[in-house]
Amino acid sequence: MKSISGWIYIFFFLAVAPGTLACIGLLVRKSWATPLFAVSLVSVAIQMGYTMFIAKGSDVLGATDKIMSLVAIVLAALLLWLSMHARKQAGLDVELAGRFRIYSNTDPSSTSR
Repeated sequence: MKSISGWIYIFFFLAVAPGTLACIGLLVRKSWATPLFAVSLVSVAIQMGYTMFIAKGSDVLGATDKIMSLVAIVLAALLLWLSMHARKQAGLDVELAGRFRIYSNTDPSSTSR
């Protein structure tokens, strides 16, 4: 049985840790979520590509495992797209100063007293 290369664990970490932090950043509407999702997507693609093609995982894995590898890449891409879309719609804090900002649809000057 062929052992897994040690460097693939680094890409596993780079897929999981930035992805988790990016999800938290997306929940609190921070713009730094987008680059973290990009790092996660690239790492997932490298990890799954290695597993399927270099380590010949496609020879030993069943159809369900192959589909799940593809689902992981698609989900990472969808999360990156979601964060880019939210950033474009100004739903994410575009200032990296870290100030607390309240987002609302009402104009404060139009409220009645």
